[in-house]
Amino acid sequence: MCLGERESEEGWRRIKLKEEEEEEEERRREEEEEEEEEEEERRRRRKERKEKKNKESRGRKERRGGGDVEEWVWKEMLRETEQEKEERKC
Repeated sequence: MCLGERESEEGWRRIKLKEEEEEEEERRREEEEEEEEEEEERRRRRKERKEKKNKESRGRKERRGGGDVEEWVWKEMLRETEQEKEERKC
């Protein structure tokens, strides 16, 4: 193998390595975006559940004539958050 061929081969290796690095970076970016979207979806669902529970709680509170409904809602939200953490671990 002559000097010119070696230099050409090294050049192609560098180009290929650079392309692979760019592809890996793109995959990382896509994964990060996907994780962010999933987190936003979890937040949205959590907010919807909280709003639903608050609405249900207000109705129960009105029927019962009082009570610390807000505390119950927060405890329920905490319990669900813990369940989500456990699900993500699996």
